[in-house]
Amino acid sequence: MRHRSKALPWLLLILCGGCWADFPQSRFQKRDTTVSDGPTPPVPDLARDAPLDRAPPDIGRDQPKGDLPKGDLPGDLPGDLPKGDLPTGDLPKGDLPTGDLPTGDLPTGDLPTGDLPTGDLPKGDLPAGDLPKGDLPLSDIICADLDNDKFTNCAGDCNDNDPDVHPSQTTFFTAPSNGSFDFDCNTIVETEHPDLADPAGCVLLGGNTCTGSGWESTVPACGAVEFFSDCKHKGTTCVKETNPLKQGCR
Repeated sequence: MRHRSKALPWLLLILCGGCWADFPQSRFQKRDTTVSDGPTPPVPDLARDAPLDRAPPDIGRDQPKGDLPKGDLPGDLPGDLPKGDLPTGDLPKGDLPTGDLPTGDLPTGDLPTGDLPTGDLPKGDLPAGDLPKGDLPLSDIICADLDNDKFTNCAGDCNDNDPDVHPSQTTFFTAPSNGSFDFDCNTIVETEHPDLADPAGCVLLGGNTCTGSGWESTVPACGAVEFFSDCKHKGTTCVKETNPLKQGCR
């Protein structure tokens, strides 16, 4: 037979601390101390009967289940978050491209530099579709007479943008065409007055013909100006007239 101590509830109350107001009063009712062979009354369950807000920290609380995470706790997020307003505007419309995405690692390193590779052009059929419309560039037009001088570039017109330039030109000009004095397209520049004046003066050869005309000092270049002596027939003799003149060429 066992004897139950009356001091046990008081000892538990002291251990509980400030739980007196909420401690079940039934625990302090007078118990039957008669010794009997029956079962021993249960010991008070503090974890169940005491309020949770006053219970010791190690009892009466729901503890997390499972293993706690291992390793260091995460620190600050990497990098600063973007500041400012979010971009505005319409989102792209239409279906997303279909097909398989490329697999494998992306190429690394710098892009190739230097000239493009040379060699033969790729062979095979030309791409289908309509040809580009509009005027063709002038360089692609062949055997054309763009200046309407009756000569095409295929017939020897060396400047098909100037009607004064063509293979049968006989006129001399004092200003170039496209930087050239070759107006007759024979690749040779001819001067209109290539000679100096005759020191003997003007001479009547017979009839109405006079000789001795020419430049007084030097033969000028195409388009340049010098004094020119011109022998002209007057009556029964030749008369010399000297004036500034610009050299003509073709």
